[in-house]
Amino acid sequence: MYLRSMSLYHLLFIVFYMPTAMADFHSFSNTDSVSVTHMSLDLDLDFTKENFYGKVELSIIQKMPTGMLILDTAGLSIKNVSVSDDRKNWVLVNHEQKYPHTILGSALHIPINKTTTWVNIEYETTAQSKGLDWVKKEQTSSLSPMVVTHFEPIMARSFVPCQDSPKNRITYDATIRLHASDKNTRVLMAADERTHDNQNTYRFTMNKSIPTYLIALAAGVFQERPISKRVSIFAEPSIVEKAATEFANAEKMLAAAEELFGPYQWGRYDILVMPKSFSSGGMENPTLTFVSPSTIAGDQSMENVIAHEIAHAWFGNLVTNEDWNHLWLNEGITVYAERLIMEKLYGSDVRDMEIVLGQHALKSAIDSLKDKQTMTALRTSMDNSVNPREAFSLVPYEKGCNFMLWLEKRFGKAELLDFLKKHAKKYAFQSVSTQDIKRDIEAVLGITEPQPVSFATYSFGTPINPDLTALNQWLHGYNLPSDGLPKWESDLLQTAFEAGNYFLVHRKLSPALITKVENFRTKQWAYFLEVSKGAKKDAIQSLDKRFYLSQKNADIRHQFLLRAIEAKMPDYDANIREFVASMGRLKYIKPIYQTLVNSGRKNFAQSIYDEAKSGYNAITIGAIEKIVK
Repeated sequence: MYLRSMSLYHLLFIVFYMPTAMADFHSFSNTDSVSVTHMSLDLDLDFTKENFYGKVELSIIQKMPTGMLILDTAGLSIKNVSVSDDRKNWVLVNHEQKYPHTILGSALHIPINKTTTWVNIEYETTAQSKGLDWVKKEQTSSLSPMVVTHFEPIMARSFVPCQDSPKNRITYDATIRLHASDKNTRVLMAADERTHDNQNTYRFTMNKSIPTYLIALAAGVFQERPISKRVSIFAEPSIVEKAATEFANAEKMLAAAEELFGPYQWGRYDILVMPKSFSSGGMENPTLTFVSPSTIAGDQSMENVIAHEIAHAWFGNLVTNEDWNHLWLNEGITVYAERLIMEKLYGSDVRDMEIVLGQHALKSAIDSLKDKQTMTALRTSMDNSVNPREAFSLVPYEKGCNFMLWLEKRFGKAELLDFLKKHAKKYAFQSVSTQDIKRDIEAVLGITEPQPVSFATYSFGTPINPDLTALNQWLHGYNLPSDGLPKWESDLLQTAFEAGNYFLVHRKLSPALITKVENFRTKQWAYFLEVSKGAKKDAIQSLDKRFYLSQKNADIRHQFLLRAIEAKMPDYDANIREFVASMGRLKYIKPIYQTLVNSGRKNFAQSIYDEAKSGYNAITIGAIEKIVK
């Protein structure tokens, strides 16, 4: 299927430059022949031009004679390329950017000889470097411009020529010279060491090997608030105190994760609050987690985002999916681990609630993928005609988590925790595939094929191992497993469900239910509103007057506004317009746009998008334009 869908030049590329046919379909780089092991960046950061320019030196190891180093690029202007045997004497070489591709970018071909150990590339980023989000000063509370990166899954190639595949890991150092009018602007990177010689020159070193999508950089007016010896919060001055209060438990979460999964390998764990344009809830960059400002709820109700990014320190950062067809190894195991961290801090009720909410969301996600059945498998089969961003649905997150829950139910929680701790240790600083973990599950947890029987005694009724059948269905089957999801219950959600159903039928809440809902947690309110889908205008309005739901945090507010749109309540149009312009986080604003379009209000959706677009990054723009255009 893969070969039939490929153009001729990509087929020739694999034949001549990729000795292993199962190389990463979303990278041009010839990692099986040559490995980039270290990256040394020397760049100027210019806010006026909105670009980075300078050079990168790459240390390479040749695994087999090939005569060519092939790197990934996207939106980069390559000036000069030179090679060296000793990093002292450099020889200028011809280079070519070949095979332009709408998803992959271009392949940078660099001739090398048998003794080449270093490659120097002079380049600059351009307006087409989609992994860079240049935030205008008017969009920041400090009224100073900002730049932040978001490279997952394949946008590191828009910042630096690299082997942009999770199969390959690098260490790096970076010198960043800052050109900024605001003297308070500072540069941060995901790194073990961060120093600056003067106001404008910053130096960073990452000594632990990481895949390129985990390189991260931000520059803006940030202040720091320490939480513990190894945890600090960075944010714009206007929100830094709120952020420090919101994430005050980060050290406790980190300590809980160490008890569950083994020693934390990354030294520091800092959190940087992103501009409102950030499209995700969080990004797990080693030593410097990026989080959306929407996570500052005022009541610590979105701490699970921090728990999730902390869990990635073991599952994703330490042990990484081999390519994006194995994304569930990063995200599914991390969601399972996140909920164990939350349980350790807040009890089983919270874990149970998150699991049941996740199961509801998974069923909806699979229903929405009826036309894309292959994307409902844990181990997907994307080729280069599919942008790997499409894999980032709830399926790898929640179906992956439920697969771990199935293992927990089948073999025991203690046994599974021991397995995960050993998994993190065995594959530390390596990339793994679904087949790797399947083999380990079979060996460690005892899911094996029965011993073969002789032909004379074999019958087609011979039973096979039911666990092995279920294991294969979980990993490779489409939709939900035939036996369904692991049975899970939540008393907290049951209360919200009963209240939502009562409200839906009676258009109001009984005095007893009012007492209960007044003490609802954020996730209970969001679920109550989801259950209340179809409520009438007068009921929704009275609910808002009593509990001010249209003014609550993003989790509650987005669910309330969905109900208002469905009930055709134009009184909330200004609220909707303000909400979608207040952030670029897709979890919240994408359903708003989609529901407006589904409700026959495409023109309104288009108008608010036209106003809000300037505050969105490239990822958000791409997702919303599919809805409103």
